[in-house]
Parts: sequence; C-alpha cells; structure tokens
Amino acid sequence: MKAPKGWLFVQALWFFIGLVFFGLPTVATAAYVGPQETGLPLMRNFTPKDYAAAPQNWAIVQDRRGVVYVGNNNGVLEFDGQRWRLIPVANNTTVNSLAVDANGRVYVGAVGEIGYLQPDAEGQMRYVSLLDRMSVADRQFAEVWSTFDTPQGVVFSSAQQLMQLQGERVQSWKPHSGLGVALGANDRAFVVEVGRGLLELIGGEWRLVAGGERFANDAVLAILSVPPQWLAGPGTLLVASRARGLELFAGGQFTPWSSEIGEALNRDKLMSNSAAFLPDGQLVFGTVLGGLYVLDRHGKLVRQLTKGSGLQSPIVGALLPDREGGLWLGLGNGLARVELTAPLSRLDGRAGLVGEGSVYVVGRNQYNDQQSVRFRLVYKQLYADDDPVERRAAAWDQHTAGCLPIAGYLH
Repeated sequence: MKAPKGWLFVQALWFFIGLVFFGLPTVATAAYVGPQETGLPLMRNFTPKDYAAAPQNWAIVQDRRGVVYVGNNNGVLEFDGQRWRLIPVANNTTVNSLAVDANGRVYVGAVGEIGYLQPDAEGQMRYVSLLDRMSVADRQFAEVWSTFDTPQGVVFSSAQQLMQLQGERVQSWKPHSGLGVALGANDRAFVVEVGRGLLELIGGEWRLVAGGERFANDAVLAILSVPPQWLAGPGTLLVASRARGLELFAGGQFTPWSSEIGEALNRDKLMSNSAAFLPDGQLVFGTVLGGLYVLDRHGKLVRQLTKGSGLQSPIVGALLPDREGGLWLGLGNGLARVELTAPLSRLDGRAGLVGEGSVYVVGRNQYNDQQSVRFRLVYKQLYADDDPVERRAAAWDQHTAGCLPIAGYLH
C-alpha cells in the first residue's frame, strides 16, 4: 500500500529538520572528501540584464562600506547588495582596473583615462578625472590594465607608461621599450620592462630586482603576498609568469613552486592580475579557457569551476575575496559570487544525482577495502504517481573516513 503523498511530505520535512538540528557535524570535524561528494559551492550569477551593462568585466573591488565596484566595458558598476548603478567615466570608455587606497577612495583606470570616485552633493558616487593633473604630452595612453595603491602613491599601469599619483600631481615614467602590467604586493610595486626584466619602485625610481633579468622576455601575470598559512617566511612573494610558471621570491632568490596544475594553467592561459589568496590560505587563479582553479598550499588542486559547474563563461578576468567570505568573479559574460568556504554545498546532476523529484532520504554506506574507505551517497526521490525510488550516485574513494554534512531539501 502506498503512503499518502501528504504523509511523505511530512516525513521529508521532519527528516530535514532533524538533519539540520541534530545530525550535522561541524565543518572542523568533517574529514576531507572528494569534490564529487562535497558537491558544488553555492553560487549566485549576475547576467548583463541584471546589472544593465556590457557582458565583460575586468576588475572588482570593495570599499569600506562593503559596496562592490566592478570595472565594466560601459564604465564602473556599483552594487550595494540590492541595486546596480552604472557610473560612466569622462570619455565613456572601458574600465580595465580599480583600486581602493588606505583612505577608502576608489581609483579607476580606463582607456585613456585615470581618475577616482567621489560622492556628489546627494551622496551619489561620480567619476572625477585626473588628466588635468598631467602634462598634455603624458595624456596619450591606451588601456590602464592595472591600478593599485602603494605607500608611495597610487600607480596606474598602461603599455605606454606608468603613472603615479603623488599628492596633487600625477607623474609619468616612460620606458625605453615596452611594459608589462605593473603589479602590487606587500606595499611594493613591480613591472616588467621588455628586454630588461622585473623592476621594483624604490625611492621614486624603477630599479631591477635581484635576479629580475630572468623575466626580460617573459610576461609576469601575478605577484601575490604569501599568507602565514604557507609557512614560507615573512615578505615571501608568489610570482606567476607565462614562461617560468609559479615561483616563490624571498631574500633576493627565486625558487620554483611545484603545482600539479602547472601544465593546465599554461594550457588554459592564466589571466593577468587574476589571482588571489583566500582567507584560509587557498590560492585561486582565473583563466581564459578553464574557468577558476583553487589550490591548497601544497599545490594540490582543491576544485575547478567551469561553465559545467555553473559559471556563465570560462573567462575569469577578475577576482575579489570580499569581507563577507565570498569570492566575486568578473567573467567574460557576467559576474558571479561563489561561496567556496560555506558549510553548505549543492548536489545535483553534476554530482551524479539523476532523475526528477524531491530528495527526502540521505544516507551513507561504508565499503571497506585494503587501503581506503569507499563512500556511496544513497538518496531517494519522491515521484507524484509512484513509490519512492532508490537511486545511487557513483562511489568515491577516500583515504580517511569521516562524517559528511548533507542537507536534503524539497524542490
């Protein structure tokens, strides 16, 4: 005899309540499990229709109030958590880079434009150009691919010149040959001058870094300050370049840093200035072809997010770990905010669940073999005109047994 549909719903509801309040272990005590069983992180996508601007996004920052700003092909997007607003720059060009200084001011690098955001009489942020603080000869430049704050002033980086805001003046430095994208880390500023190597801004001058000539004909794509969780020593930097891959830089020495995804990053083309450390010490990279890579401090792949994982585009051109614990992604088509460290994740067809209906039973079976423990997530789905049907997802091998928090819900 079939159970009444209403009774099955009540069973499912009580099961879920019991699971949430009595059956969930803490994240700290849960053993590591593979990406299939942990599911996909919670993700919120924003389409161009949502924010009413162009698809492509190049930079993301967050000010002291928690407001998020995005560099978009149509200008600067402002998001207060509820509403989007577009702030155009003076010449209505693409905004390629953004930065927030020590005083909380947002600086903007666009095509042939540099400036900052300032509230008007009504409290609305407006763009203020800095071109009037430059000589006429220095106003000829293209995309400003990087903007960042240093103790020596805000730096704006274009292929033609570097510009530095010092007080009320903007000073420019033109190289003898081409420039790479300038990068800031540990309150330091770096840039590659083609044919010369990696330079650092010291005392108002760009000087060659010890061993920096190795990058004379290479593209340095990211320089990051290594967090304490890596136990690499104070002041250590992680340097990512096109030809040499990932290296640690400390005490004037470059040391290769081994990662199991080195070839994948080269194949999928690491985006310039699209790398960051998360608060827990994990390392994230944005790529042109492969979406987002997440690594631990040993160089092991934790997870990869692609279009198949829910991203709207494989191009991840900008990253921002926000102060609420989320990770913003600037994509080739839209934006996303991902909860990589949230205690909940999503299990759906991409994790092996099949069929349609409502998950109302979640169990866990253990299969022992010589060197590992095999877990199989077992779930049932409720159909309108049939008995509950048991299905099983694929098995996952794990070297450590433990508890996995899972919450089922009704569609």
